[in-house]
Amino acid sequence: MRSRRVRSLATAFVASTGAVLASACDASFHDLRPHSSLSSEVDDARPTALADGDGGVNEATVLRRGIFQGRTGHQGEGQIEIRQHQDGMLLLVFGDDFAASPVPGPVVVLSYRADLGLRLEPEQGDVDLGAPRALAGAQAYVLPEGTDDRDYVWIFCKPFGVEIARAELKDVP
Repeated sequence: MRSRRVRSLATAFVASTGAVLASACDASFHDLRPHSSLSSEVDDARPTALADGDGGVNEATVLRRGIFQGRTGHQGEGQIEIRQHQDGMLLLVFGDDFAASPVPGPVVVLSYRADLGLRLEPEQGDVDLGAPRALAGAQAYVLPEGTDDRDYVWIFCKPFGVEIARAELKDVP
């Protein structure tokens, strides 16, 4: 009798633990931590954002453009562009219509791959640009040299290996 009860409790624990892990990157996740609790390390890992003002974004030439779409049941929408500034600097520009589901540990990724799967693969050309400033609204980042040829921009939940949103980049004539 005791063995059956232990087995029943163990099964219940495994089932409930699995449900918690499976829902960690659920579209309904909201990070309720106050910003002051975030470590400064997170800020250091963010893509190089432009200073206040548009930093010349509006004078930059649009080279490539895409539209975000949600993945794996998550929200993803809005425009993304790669622009070249007059001085040659490359910018990744999120439109003011950009929005993606809030998840723990989001990162912006440039990739040649149409599917990331569960992890980033730098040896296949994946470039982790770090945490976005926000998961909604206009923002612009300086791109590292040699990364403007990637075909996709991703919002990726790095801790749980979940594709949140993807935009396929197309050349602008």
